[in-house]
Amino acid sequence: MPSFHVERSIRIEAPLETVRPLVRDFRQWPRWSPWLVAEPETKLEFSDDGRSYSWDGRITGAGSLTLDDEAPASLKHTIRFLRPFRSTSKVGFTFKEDGGATTVTWTMSGSLPFFLFFMKSMMAAWIGSDYQRGLLMLKDLAEAGEVLSKIEFQGVEEVAAIDYVGIRNGHACSNIGPEVRRDFEKLGDWLSSNSLVPSGPMFMICHKWDLVRDRAECTCAVPLAASPDPLPDGFHTGTTPAGRAYVLLHTGAYRHLGNAWAAGMMRARGKEFRSLRGVAPMEIYRNTPGDTPEAELVAEVRMPAR
Repeated sequence: MPSFHVERSIRIEAPLETVRPLVRDFRQWPRWSPWLVAEPETKLEFSDDGRSYSWDGRITGAGSLTLDDEAPASLKHTIRFLRPFRSTSKVGFTFKEDGGATTVTWTMSGSLPFFLFFMKSMMAAWIGSDYQRGLLMLKDLAEAGEVLSKIEFQGVEEVAAIDYVGIRNGHACSNIGPEVRRDFEKLGDWLSSNSLVPSGPMFMICHKWDLVRDRAECTCAVPLAASPDPLPDGFHTGTTPAGRAYVLLHTGAYRHLGNAWAAGMMRARGKEFRSLRGVAPMEIYRNTPGDTPEAELVAEVRMPAR
Protein backbone atom coordinates (compact mmCIF):
# COMPACT_ATOMS: atom_id res chain seq x y z
CA MET A 1 0.00 0.00 0.00
CA PRO A 2 1.53 3.39 -1.00
CA SER A 3 1.98 5.42 2.19
CA PHE A 4 2.16 9.19 2.58
CA HIS A 5 2.71 11.85 5.26
CA VAL A 6 1.47 15.44 5.20
CA GLU A 7 2.36 18.22 7.64
CA ARG A 8 1.49 21.92 7.66
CA SER A 9 1.91 24.59 10.38
CA ILE A 10 0.75 28.12 11.06
CA ARG A 11 1.37 30.73 13.75
CA ILE A 12 -1.81 32.14 15.24
CA GLU A 13 -1.71 35.34 17.27
CA ALA A 14 -3.98 33.98 19.99
CA PRO A 15 -3.36 31.97 23.18
CA LEU A 16 -3.64 28.20 23.37
CA GLU A 17 -6.82 28.49 25.44
CA THR A 18 -8.50 30.23 22.49
CA VAL A 19 -7.11 28.07 19.68
CA ARG A 20 -7.33 24.53 21.05
CA PRO A 21 -11.12 24.47 21.66
CA LEU A 22 -11.74 25.43 18.01
CA VAL A 23 -10.00 22.18 17.03
CA ARG A 24 -11.06 19.97 19.93
CA ASP A 25 -14.80 20.73 19.54
CA PHE A 26 -15.97 19.07 16.32
CA ARG A 27 -19.01 21.34 16.24
CA GLN A 28 -16.59 24.22 15.53
CA TRP A 29 -15.12 22.51 12.46
CA PRO A 30 -17.77 23.73 9.98
CA ARG A 31 -16.53 27.28 10.67
CA TRP A 32 -13.02 26.55 9.36
CA SER A 33 -13.10 23.21 7.52
CA PRO A 34 -11.30 23.40 4.15
CA TRP A 35 -13.72 20.83 2.68
CA LEU A 36 -17.14 21.97 3.85
CA VAL A 37 -16.72 25.27 1.97
CA ALA A 38 -17.36 23.23 -1.20
CA GLU A 39 -20.67 21.88 0.13
CA PRO A 40 -21.96 23.75 3.20
CA GLU A 41 -25.11 21.61 3.16
CA THR A 42 -23.14 18.40 3.83
CA LYS A 43 -24.96 16.25 6.38
CA LEU A 44 -23.04 16.21 9.69
CA GLU A 45 -23.65 14.01 12.73
CA PHE A 46 -21.88 14.54 16.07
CA SER A 47 -21.56 11.89 18.76
CA ASP A 48 -23.12 12.60 22.15
CA ASP A 49 -19.76 12.28 23.91
CA GLY A 50 -18.12 14.81 21.55
CA ARG A 51 -15.39 12.39 20.48
CA SER A 52 -16.40 11.83 16.87
CA TYR A 53 -18.36 13.18 13.96
CA SER A 54 -19.31 11.95 10.52
CA TRP A 55 -20.12 13.62 7.23
CA ASP A 56 -22.09 12.61 4.16
CA GLY A 57 -22.28 14.80 1.09
CA ARG A 58 -22.64 14.57 -2.65
CA ILE A 59 -19.48 16.66 -3.18
CA THR A 60 -17.50 16.00 0.01
CA GLY A 61 -18.04 12.24 0.04
CA ALA A 62 -18.58 10.35 3.29
CA GLY A 63 -16.51 9.43 6.31
CA SER A 64 -15.85 9.98 9.99
CA LEU A 65 -13.27 11.49 12.35
CA THR A 66 -12.70 10.06 15.82
CA LEU A 67 -10.64 11.46 18.69
CA ASP A 68 -8.27 8.72 19.91
CA ASP A 69 -6.17 10.60 22.46
CA GLU A 70 -5.79 14.12 23.78
CA ALA A 71 -3.35 16.13 25.87
CA PRO A 72 -3.08 19.86 26.59
CA ALA A 73 -0.70 20.31 23.64
CA SER A 74 -1.91 17.62 21.24
CA LEU A 75 -4.89 15.82 19.70
CA LYS A 76 -4.78 12.49 17.89
CA HIS A 77 -7.52 11.28 15.55
CA THR A 78 -8.42 8.49 13.15
CA ILE A 79 -10.08 9.54 9.92
CA ARG A 80 -12.05 7.00 7.90
CA PHE A 81 -13.11 7.73 4.34
CA LEU A 82 -16.03 5.72 3.00
CA ARG A 83 -16.62 7.56 -0.26
CA PRO A 84 -15.33 8.15 -2.95
CA PHE A 85 -13.05 5.27 -1.83
CA ARG A 86 -12.35 3.52 1.46
CA SER A 87 -9.20 4.34 3.43
CA THR A 88 -8.09 5.01 7.00
CA SER A 89 -5.44 7.49 8.15
CA LYS A 90 -4.05 8.91 11.37
CA VAL A 91 -4.49 12.65 11.89
CA GLY A 92 -2.92 14.81 14.56
CA PHE A 93 -2.67 18.37 15.86
CA THR A 94 0.06 19.79 18.08
CA PHE A 95 -0.06 23.19 19.77
CA LYS A 96 2.98 25.18 20.85
CA GLU A 97 2.36 28.41 22.75
CA ASP A 98 4.96 31.16 22.65
CA GLY A 99 4.47 34.68 24.01
CA GLY A 100 0.69 34.62 23.73
CA ALA A 101 0.72 33.15 20.20
CA THR A 102 0.15 29.51 19.24
CA THR A 103 1.77 27.49 16.47
CA VAL A 104 -0.58 24.78 15.22
CA THR A 105 0.76 21.80 13.27
CA TRP A 106 -1.69 19.54 11.42
CA THR A 107 -0.52 16.13 10.20
CA MET A 108 -1.89 13.12 8.35
CA SER A 109 -0.23 9.73 7.86
CA GLY A 110 -1.87 7.00 5.87
CA SER A 111 -1.92 4.94 2.72
CA LEU A 112 -3.85 4.77 -0.51
CA PRO A 113 -5.50 1.71 -2.07
CA PHE A 114 -2.89 -0.10 -4.16
CA PHE A 115 -4.67 0.68 -7.42
CA LEU A 116 -4.15 4.41 -6.70
CA PHE A 117 -0.37 4.14 -6.19
CA PHE A 118 0.23 6.63 -9.01
CA MET A 119 -1.68 9.32 -7.06
CA LYS A 120 0.56 9.26 -3.96
CA SER A 121 2.44 12.52 -4.64
CA MET A 122 -0.65 14.26 -5.98
CA MET A 123 -2.78 13.20 -3.01
CA ALA A 124 -0.17 14.46 -0.52
CA ALA A 125 -0.01 17.80 -2.38
CA TRP A 126 -3.81 18.14 -2.44
CA ILE A 127 -4.15 17.34 1.25
CA GLY A 128 -1.30 19.72 2.10
CA SER A 129 -3.04 22.49 0.16
CA ASP A 130 -6.33 21.73 1.94
CA TYR A 131 -4.56 21.80 5.31
CA GLN A 132 -3.02 25.18 4.53
CA ARG A 133 -6.43 26.60 3.60
CA GLY A 134 -7.96 25.19 6.78
CA LEU A 135 -5.19 26.58 8.98
CA LEU A 136 -5.60 30.03 7.40
CA MET A 137 -9.30 29.95 8.25
CA LEU A 138 -8.56 28.69 11.77
CA LYS A 139 -6.17 31.62 12.18
CA ASP A 140 -8.87 34.12 11.12
CA LEU A 141 -11.38 32.52 13.46
CA ALA A 142 -9.06 32.49 16.47
CA GLU A 143 -7.69 36.00 15.92
CA ALA A 144 -10.79 37.87 14.74
CA GLY A 145 -13.74 35.66 15.62
CA GLU A 146 -14.80 35.18 11.98
CA VAL A 147 -13.49 33.80 8.70
CA LEU A 148 -13.43 36.31 5.86
CA SER A 149 -14.38 33.82 3.16
CA LYS A 150 -17.82 33.21 1.67
CA ILE A 151 -18.61 31.36 -1.57
CA GLU A 152 -21.69 31.68 -3.76
CA PHE A 153 -22.19 29.02 -6.42
CA GLN A 154 -23.62 30.73 -9.49
CA GLY A 155 -23.62 27.65 -11.72
CA VAL A 156 -22.88 27.41 -15.44
CA GLU A 157 -23.15 30.69 -17.35
CA GLU A 158 -22.42 31.98 -20.84
CA VAL A 159 -19.36 34.25 -20.75
CA ALA A 160 -18.21 36.77 -23.34
CA ALA A 161 -14.75 37.08 -24.88
CA ILE A 162 -12.43 39.71 -23.36
CA ASP A 163 -9.66 41.61 -25.18
CA TYR A 164 -6.77 42.30 -22.83
CA VAL A 165 -3.19 43.36 -22.25
CA GLY A 166 -1.34 41.05 -19.92
CA ILE A 167 1.89 39.81 -18.35
CA ARG A 168 2.50 36.05 -18.32
CA ASN A 169 4.87 34.61 -15.73
CA GLY A 170 5.69 31.46 -13.80
CA HIS A 171 5.18 31.49 -10.04
CA ALA A 172 5.50 29.31 -6.97
CA CYS A 173 2.00 28.14 -5.98
CA SER A 174 2.98 28.61 -2.33
CA ASN A 175 3.91 32.27 -2.88
CA ILE A 176 1.66 33.28 -5.72
CA GLY A 177 0.00 36.23 -3.95
CA PRO A 178 3.02 38.56 -3.67
CA GLU A 179 4.36 37.51 -7.07
CA VAL A 180 1.08 38.16 -8.89
CA ARG A 181 0.67 41.46 -7.04
CA ARG A 182 3.91 42.71 -8.56
CA ASP A 183 2.67 42.00 -12.09
CA PHE A 184 -0.61 43.79 -11.41
CA GLU A 185 1.33 46.78 -10.06
CA LYS A 186 3.30 46.89 -13.34
CA LEU A 187 0.03 46.88 -15.28
CA GLY A 188 -1.39 49.62 -13.07
CA ASP A 189 1.67 51.82 -13.50
CA TRP A 190 1.54 51.33 -17.28
CA LEU A 191 -2.14 52.26 -17.40
CA SER A 192 -1.51 55.43 -15.38
CA SER A 193 1.50 56.52 -17.43
CA ASN A 194 -0.51 56.15 -20.65
CA SER A 195 -3.78 57.59 -19.25
CA LEU A 196 -5.61 54.40 -20.17
CA VAL A 197 -8.96 53.40 -18.70
CA PRO A 198 -9.71 49.64 -18.52
CA SER A 199 -12.93 48.41 -20.11
CA GLY A 200 -13.64 46.19 -17.10
CA PRO A 201 -12.11 44.70 -13.95
CA MET A 202 -8.61 43.21 -13.91
CA PHE A 203 -8.33 39.44 -13.98
CA MET A 204 -5.88 36.55 -13.87
CA ILE A 205 -5.77 33.58 -16.27
CA CYS A 206 -4.43 30.37 -14.72
CA HIS A 207 -2.70 28.42 -17.50
CA LYS A 208 -1.02 25.85 -15.26
CA TRP A 209 -1.28 24.83 -11.60
CA ASP A 210 1.02 22.03 -10.41
CA LEU A 211 0.85 21.54 -6.64
CA VAL A 212 3.30 18.62 -6.71
CA ARG A 213 6.07 20.74 -8.25
CA ASP A 214 4.79 23.96 -6.62
CA ARG A 215 4.66 25.75 -9.97
CA ALA A 216 1.97 27.87 -11.57
CA GLU A 217 1.84 29.82 -14.81
CA CYS A 218 -0.52 32.77 -14.93
CA THR A 219 -1.36 35.86 -16.97
CA CYS A 220 -2.22 38.99 -15.01
CA ALA A 221 -4.44 41.01 -17.34
CA VAL A 222 -6.36 44.24 -17.80
CA PRO A 223 -9.23 44.44 -20.32
CA LEU A 224 -8.71 47.05 -23.03
CA ALA A 225 -10.58 47.62 -26.27
CA ALA A 226 -7.36 49.01 -27.80
CA SER A 227 -3.83 49.50 -26.51
CA PRO A 228 -0.95 51.78 -27.51
CA ASP A 229 1.81 50.31 -29.62
CA PRO A 230 4.49 49.22 -28.93
CA LEU A 231 3.88 47.47 -25.62
CA PRO A 232 6.59 47.30 -22.93
CA ASP A 233 8.83 44.23 -22.81
CA GLY A 234 7.02 41.30 -21.20
CA PHE A 235 3.55 42.66 -22.06
CA HIS A 236 1.30 41.03 -24.67
CA THR A 237 -2.23 41.27 -26.03
CA GLY A 238 -4.77 38.48 -26.11
CA THR A 239 -8.45 37.53 -26.12
CA THR A 240 -10.15 35.13 -23.74
CA PRO A 241 -12.56 32.78 -25.56
CA ALA A 242 -16.31 33.13 -25.28
CA GLY A 243 -18.17 30.08 -24.06
CA ARG A 244 -19.56 28.47 -20.93
CA ALA A 245 -18.09 28.53 -17.45
CA TYR A 246 -19.01 27.33 -13.98
CA VAL A 247 -18.96 30.53 -11.92
CA LEU A 248 -18.21 30.95 -8.21
CA LEU A 249 -18.20 34.26 -6.33
CA HIS A 250 -15.79 34.60 -3.42
CA THR A 251 -16.38 37.40 -0.93
CA GLY A 252 -13.63 38.12 1.58
CA ALA A 253 -9.87 38.28 1.91
CA TYR A 254 -7.79 37.31 -1.11
CA ARG A 255 -5.70 34.98 1.08
CA HIS A 256 -8.77 32.69 1.10
CA LEU A 257 -9.34 32.65 -2.67
CA GLY A 258 -8.00 29.10 -2.74
CA ASN A 259 -11.30 28.08 -1.14
CA ALA A 260 -13.21 29.02 -4.29
CA TRP A 261 -10.75 27.21 -6.57
CA ALA A 262 -10.80 24.09 -4.40
CA ALA A 263 -14.60 24.17 -4.20
CA GLY A 264 -14.85 24.45 -7.97
CA MET A 265 -12.50 21.51 -8.53
CA MET A 266 -14.35 19.41 -5.96
CA ARG A 267 -17.65 20.20 -7.68
CA ALA A 268 -16.20 19.21 -11.04
CA ARG A 269 -15.06 15.89 -9.57
CA GLY A 270 -18.54 15.53 -8.05
CA LYS A 271 -20.04 15.99 -11.55
CA GLU A 272 -21.75 19.25 -10.67
CA PHE A 273 -20.53 20.39 -14.09
CA ARG A 274 -18.40 18.98 -16.90
CA SER A 275 -15.00 20.64 -17.22
CA LEU A 276 -13.83 21.83 -20.62
CA ARG A 277 -10.19 20.98 -21.21
CA GLY A 278 -7.96 23.20 -23.29
CA VAL A 279 -9.39 26.47 -21.97
CA ALA A 280 -7.73 28.10 -18.96
CA PRO A 281 -9.81 29.07 -15.91
CA MET A 282 -9.68 32.66 -14.66
CA GLU A 283 -10.19 34.87 -11.63
CA ILE A 284 -11.85 38.28 -12.06
CA TYR A 285 -11.50 40.98 -9.38
CA ARG A 286 -14.81 42.83 -9.15
CA ASN A 287 -13.40 45.44 -6.77
CA THR A 288 -9.91 46.36 -5.63
CA PRO A 289 -7.88 46.23 -2.40
CA GLY A 290 -7.17 49.65 -0.94
CA ASP A 291 -10.55 50.95 -2.03
CA THR A 292 -12.48 48.07 -0.45
CA PRO A 293 -12.37 46.52 3.05
CA GLU A 294 -11.10 42.93 3.07
CA ALA A 295 -14.46 41.54 4.12
CA GLU A 296 -16.11 43.09 1.04
CA LEU A 297 -13.62 42.08 -1.65
CA VAL A 298 -15.37 40.10 -4.39
CA ALA A 299 -13.60 37.85 -6.89
CA GLU A 300 -15.27 35.75 -9.57
CA VAL A 301 -13.75 32.37 -10.43
CA ARG A 302 -14.66 31.00 -13.86
CA MET A 303 -14.01 27.33 -14.65
CA PRO A 304 -14.57 26.46 -18.32
CA ALA A 305 -17.49 24.08 -18.79
CA ARG A 306 -18.93 22.03 -21.62
